[in-house]
Amino acid sequence: MAARRSRTYRICLSHEGTELFLSCHCRLARLMARFIPYGATLFVAVLLAEASDPAELVAELEDRSINRLFGSAEHFVGASGRLSNIVEAICDRLIEQDGIRDRPPVARIQLASLTIMAGSEDGELVQGYHRMLAMIEDH
Repeated sequence: MAARRSRTYRICLSHEGTELFLSCHCRLARLMARFIPYGATLFVAVLLAEASDPAELVAELEDRSINRLFGSAEHFVGASGRLSNIVEAICDRLIEQDGIRDRPPVARIQLASLTIMAGSEDGELVQGYHRMLAMIEDH
């Protein structure tokens, strides 16, 4: 049986969280000058978090203001199944290298990733998008 190439990820956002996601999505789509799936935005955000300084990622995860991005509006995005592997690797790295005792919830990593994406330079987003494409093609 062939491995599953994509899956659906659930993300629960507040109005402010939805606005953040959509602004990141529109920005990435404009930079790439093409329509892109919502899952590409989430994937690129997680790649940017993975590549960020661990201290920056920990600060984003611990920032209480991220709580206002959580909400009851469920959104479903399709992305490569590799996305969950990257999130797991981020968790493992934070526990091993940065002394975080408790494994951060996936939803918190997703939202911290979006805040990192929102603060990233255009070139970093473009590089993240191309890295995502290369990872998907290799899979």
